[in-house]
Amino acid sequence: VLGICGPQGSGKSTLAAAIAGDAGTRGIAAAALSLDDLYLTRAEREVLADEVHPLLRTRGVPGTHDVALGLGVLEALQRGEPAPLPRFDKARDDRVPLAEWGRAPENCELLIFEGWCVGARPQAPEALRVPVNDLEAREDTEERWRTYANDALAGPYQHLFSQIDTLL
Repeated sequence: VLGICGPQGSGKSTLAAAIAGDAGTRGIAAAALSLDDLYLTRAEREVLADEVHPLLRTRGVPGTHDVALGLGVLEALQRGEPAPLPRFDKARDDRVPLAEWGRAPENCELLIFEGWCVGARPQAPEALRVPVNDLEAREDTEERWRTYANDALAGPYQHLFSQIDTLL
């Protein structure tokens, strides 16, 4: 698993597709998966917004991805299965139906896994006390949103990221 991390618009998806394409021309079975394609469904984020914090309605931060789904893809690939690759439609703000997902090839040798926070580590809890921007100062006065995201990053995301062999 090759992880690619970088800010939005930096070319992660383009690079991942190019690497997968080049690998294919060299006879290496490869696939690309974006962390963005692992977002929780709109309905699942609505539940988080109601139960934890309204800002979790908006996809993006750790805690708004289906980490178990990503781990399932990796486990299937490790077994040599032609695993379904989740897809998320940002225009609809929801996951694409399973019937429309692509598939990683059988006996996939290389998965390129890209996303803006791929490989990120959590912050120390005391670092969350001071808001980093006006949004946090206005909308997260009790630190619930940033604590939830940081706890998710410290837990399930670390298990997912531990599957990465090389991080770029």
